[in-house]
Amino acid sequence: MKLNRFLLVLGLTAIGLTTASKKANALTWTIGTNSGMSTSVNYYHGQSFTPNVSGPSGLGTPGATVSLQSFTFGSSSSGNLYIYSNQYSGTPSGLSSGSGLIGVSSMAVNGTYNFGNGGLLLSSVSSPFYAYTDSSISSLVGSNSYSGGSAYFTSNSSSIFANSSTLDWNFSATFTDTPTQAVPWNIEPRLGVALGLPLFIGLRMLKKRRALKNSSRKVHDLTSVR
Repeated sequence: MKLNRFLLVLGLTAIGLTTASKKANALTWTIGTNSGMSTSVNYYHGQSFTPNVSGPSGLGTPGATVSLQSFTFGSSSSGNLYIYSNQYSGTPSGLSSGSGLIGVSSMAVNGTYNFGNGGLLLSSVSSPFYAYTDSSISSLVGSNSYSGGSAYFTSNSSSIFANSSTLDWNFSATFTDTPTQAVPWNIEPRLGVALGLPLFIGLRMLKKRRALKNSSRKVHDLTSVR
């Protein structure tokens, strides 16, 4: 009897499974600027940025949540990139232990700093964040055409990063937003058969059990009459 009930409940659960929560397609967008001068400048780089401020070279529409996927200052980017939730007031040599550090990229590949599978989750799309290199690199700098941040720089690893509110490095950052939403659950035909089979078996077993009970009662009644 317990087995029959189990099969019946399992089958009904399978039929009642119509919706579920799953990941929708990820949104991707970029921010940045490429309006720097034609002359490259060699410095340790820093750049503040705001994920929902696209800038002159940005593409796409910012999402509600944000993961930083990659960042570049150009083809000469090297070493690692450190992301801070606040302005860093130290030197390049101290980047790994500064207050406010929230993530570090892998080593730059082909001029791009990557943040692994899933990216680096940021706390807000509308708050400023700060990116700093631990290597001296050469890239273009120009007037402050990106309204979501500004440039930082220093010439050696033992000097603190200085800010210039009137300049931006040429940079590009890529983000994703993967919202969760309720969507129809599509059950494959084979899965539907596998889930519905327990209900069929349970109902058949209940029918046979009832028929057997009815037969036993009839035999008992005939025996009693005799």
